[in-house]
Amino acid sequence: METVSAKFIEMIPRHRRALEMLVAQKKRDSFGGIGVGALRDEDEPFTLEEIVQPLWERGLVEDLTQTELGSGGKYFVRITRLGEVCLGLGYMLRERRKATQDELQQLAGAQPAPPQLPAMDSVAEIAKRLGAFDANEEQEAIA
Repeated sequence: METVSAKFIEMIPRHRRALEMLVAQKKRDSFGGIGVGALRDEDEPFTLEEIVQPLWERGLVEDLTQTELGSGGKYFVRITRLGEVCLGLGYMLRERRKATQDELQQLAGAQPAPPQLPAMDSVAEIAKRLGAFDANEEQEAIA
């Protein structure tokens, strides 16, 4: 059985501080992005990559190149819903995780594609199996 500690690690202070800055920015404007340079304090001994890269790899932040900023979006990031949850818990994913295309579209405000309905042949097959079901046999099995 896999434990929670196998999937999550405690969030270290520099990552927590960066996510808190992104949450504060999200409250100020609807776009919620912040320049990646703002995620680093001047007296911090860590490089910007050491702060942002682990968050990006785990899907806690996203770069904004897929928005109207275009290629300039690589200098900006915003917190994802997963990032908000992880910040609230104080833990982040141990392994790398990329957001799926559907998740990115939802964050951009687009509606997800509707689920695919089963083919009519499979619906007919399901109905045939359900029609063959005898409720009396089920009752006998329960008794």
